[in-house]
Amino acid sequence: MALTVTFTGRTPVNTGGTSYYQVWTYTVQASSLGEFGINQRIALALPAGADVQDPRRYPDVATLGGAFLDVATLGGAFLEKDAAGSRQYAGKVVGSPGTSQTISFVAPAAQSNRELFLAGASGAGKPWTVLPFAVAAGGPVANAQTLPGPSVAGGSPRDGR
Repeated sequence: MALTVTFTGRTPVNTGGTSYYQVWTYTVQASSLGEFGINQRIALALPAGADVQDPRRYPDVATLGGAFLDVATLGGAFLEKDAAGSRQYAGKVVGSPGTSQTISFVAPAAQSNRELFLAGASGAGKPWTVLPFAVAAGGPVANAQTLPGPSVAGGSPRDGR
């Protein structure tokens, strides 16, 4: 299984004229069909200190890759904080098969390059497993890679390792 994660970009969340928060979007590309199972959870493991918002707080954000829809469905988006650890998981529940999945979340606009993990779980409440990935097709595969991500207030980009 070869996975590639790329940072797609940030888009302002226009709530009350402020752009402090942005929708951060990443694409997870699989090398073959069937690598993402229906109802599988995939997430980026971000430092606990990053101000990632619960997607349910933003029911009116335009859909980005199926991540944010209405309050009832949310397109499978979730934020799971690890109470005992240094990570939080921003991700989605895979709703349809394919070789490409989009992970989007809301966080402040401040950006820094940081070490991120890709994690997968077979369902809610199941343990997370680190999924090795590359940041470019054919590039080196590792458990953690450096990608643009939201800054951690008052910390260095490597906080939350």
